[in-house]
Formats: sequence, C-alpha cells, structure tokens
Amino acid sequence: MAVSFYINQRKNSNWGGKLSPHVQCFYSSAVMWLSYYKHLEPGFLENYVDDVERQVGKPGIAERLFPKLTGRTGAYWDVHLAALNQYVNNVKFDNTIPYKTFLELLDKGPVITGTKKIGLLSGGHIILSVKKTDKGVIVKDPYGNAMKNYKDQNGDMIEYPHEYLSKYFSNHVIWHA
Repeated sequence: MAVSFYINQRKNSNWGGKLSPHVQCFYSSAVMWLSYYKHLEPGFLENYVDDVERQVGKPGIAERLFPKLTGRTGAYWDVHLAALNQYVNNVKFDNTIPYKTFLELLDKGPVITGTKKIGLLSGGHIILSVKKTDKGVIVKDPYGNAMKNYKDQNGDMIEYPHEYLSKYFSNHVIWHA
C-alpha cells in the first residue's frame, strides 16, 4: 500500500464559488482512500473533483457515464464508485451494510464511510475509516473531529468509539474487495 495523507476539506478550493469546501467531504475521503492504494501526485484532488463534479472544470466521468444526473454529481455514491474503479480494480459499494460487517471490511483495508448528522452536522457526511480497535474506529474525518462538534478541525487519525460511530453510521460504504 502507498502512504496515505490527510485532507482537511475546509482548505479545499471553492472552484470560483461553484463548490464550497463545506460540501467536499466525499471528494476528500475518496482521494484519501485512493492514497492507500496509489501514489498520488500533488494536484490529484483537483483532478478528481474535476472528473466527478459536473459543476466544475471539464466534462468527466459524471457526464460520460451519468448524463441524466443533475445538481452536484459528486454527492452520488455511484459516480465515486465509477471514478475510483478507474484507478483501483474491484472497488465495491453497498448501502445496506450493518455496522458489524463494516467492521469486518476494515480488516481488508480502509473504508469510505457514510454517516448521518454526526458532530451536529445537519445532514450526511463522508469520512474515511482506516482501522478498527477494541474500543472504536480510527478515522480520517475531512471536516475535523465530530466528537468536538467540529470545533477541532484536525480529523487526522482520530478514534471514534464504537458507541459513537455506530449511532451515526448510515450503512453506505465503499471498499476494496
């Protein structure tokens, strides 16, 4: 595996006002996930966002494979699944995974993980779950530390206890099979 890095989504480009960093958790988590499997050059995040998001840059995978999608195409799990499969073979998605099965998937490697209303956020949020421990899951949360209601913006390799994460887990995951 390649060496992974952390992306704080709050520091991402706003694409000339077209894409607020506050909605870039999926792109950030996907690129952090990819960094476990591939060496990524500087600027890869911008290229990835350009590929999956219809509202910015040149036409990419969103336009080619999902021409009927409207709005923020980077919010769709299928768009990210298609994009990630361009770089790593055998990437899978499921939106019915129970928490126990999610923990088993972590034995194989990091998992892009959907959450709902974590850290007082008003809706869904995507994080990268890296590994499980006896007490919880080590995550790279691109928005910061949810257990501190995101007042702490450093979400790199923090442990969310099982009782906490399972409460906000949305059953949506992407992993390398």
